[in-house]
Amino acid sequence: MQGVCLIFAGRRGLDEASARWMSARIPQVSQKIKRAQSLIDEVLGDQSSVDLLSYLLSSDQEFLGHPSLRVLMGAVVQVGLFERFIASRPRPEFMLGKTNGISALEVCAGKKSFDELVLKSDFLQPSSTAHSQPPLGEASLVGLQLEEYGGFQWLRDSFEAVDFASKDLYSILAEIRENNFVGQLINIGPSIEFRKKEMASMEFLEFTMMNSIELDPILSSFLSA
Repeated sequence: MQGVCLIFAGRRGLDEASARWMSARIPQVSQKIKRAQSLIDEVLGDQSSVDLLSYLLSSDQEFLGHPSLRVLMGAVVQVGLFERFIASRPRPEFMLGKTNGISALEVCAGKKSFDELVLKSDFLQPSSTAHSQPPLGEASLVGLQLEEYGGFQWLRDSFEAVDFASKDLYSILAEIRENNFVGQLINIGPSIEFRKKEMASMEFLEFTMMNSIELDPILSSFLSA
C-alpha cells in the first residue's frame, strides 16, 4: 500500500469567493476563526475593528486588499480543515508545505501552537502595516518571495522535521516517491492552488492527487446542501 502525504498549499487558496464561503460553513474552521478573533481582540483591545468572519465573506477586492490578514486567514482555515481531516482519517506518513512566511504546517505537526501562529503573525506585529489597506493594484506585490517547501515525517509517536536535499517542491516529491513509496497526495485545501508546473510535476511522478474536503462524504454533502 502506498503512503500518504498531506500538502498545505500556499497563500492563494481563499482568493476565490466560493472557497471562502465554503470554508465559513465548516464547523472546525468556524471554531478556529472564533479563537483567532478572540486573540486579536485581546491584543488590539479597543482599537480592534477586525471582524474575521465578515472579512472572510467579503468581496474579492476587500479580501485581497489586506495581504497580511489574507495570509493569516489562509493559515487559520487550513488548521481547521486539518483538524477535521485527521479526526476521521489515518495519520499520514508525510506533511509538506511552504516554510517561508506564516503557515499552518508547523501547527498541524505539533511544533507550534495555534495561538502562537496568530499572535506572531505579521498582522499582529507592532511594525506591521497590515491594518491599513494598500492602494488597489499593490496588494499582490506585498510579501512577494520565492516559495520554499519543507516537511515533517511521522516517526514512532510524533512528526519530525525532514532535512530534504532541496526546498523545491518537485525535488521533495521525487525524494519521498522514490525513498518512501509515497503515492497519494492529499491537499488540505480549501482549493487546489498549485501552478501548472507544480501540477505537471505531480502527474509526472504518478501521484494520485485528492482534496481533503472531497474525501469527507459528510462534509461534501453538507457543503452542497
